[in-house]
Amino acid sequence: MTCARSASCASGTQWLVPAGPAYPELYPDSYTGSAAPGAAELSGDPQAMLHELNTDSTGCTDTAGYCNAVGVIANMLIGYDNSAIRPAIWYFALADVPGVTVKHITDAAGRADVEFRLPFADGVTGILLDAATYQFAGYVKDGTQTLLLQQANVSGPGVRP
Repeated sequence: MTCARSASCASGTQWLVPAGPAYPELYPDSYTGSAAPGAAELSGDPQAMLHELNTDSTGCTDTAGYCNAVGVIANMLIGYDNSAIRPAIWYFALADVPGVTVKHITDAAGRADVEFRLPFADGVTGILLDAATYQFAGYVKDGTQTLLLQQANVSGPGVRP
């Protein structure tokens, strides 16, 4: 279910980041090939993007290891439709996190996933991808999986035509 943070349907939600990062446009527009006028764009280089995203606080203590950046990436992936972003750049960035490993797992819903397992003591410690499609499937935080089981477009910000 997608709803605004201020809506009653989101009242019990624990957010990965207290507010969205200040990037009104996360990627060049796939329809026009360029960002909206005046929009801040993230770097297209995975390592540079990790540095940029690591400046947003997600409460991680391991800031040198890109823990905050991974929390932001998980927040963006869980909050946006898989077709609305180009996940490859996010996955390349995750592959650049020092100490990351990749493992095939079965998630809590019984689905085959590929997990980017991250070496952090706190924060997001795993990003899950569907093993068949490689689309974002969820994340692991504090040993608990949060899974994306169903997506539906909603009218409002972020929905593409």
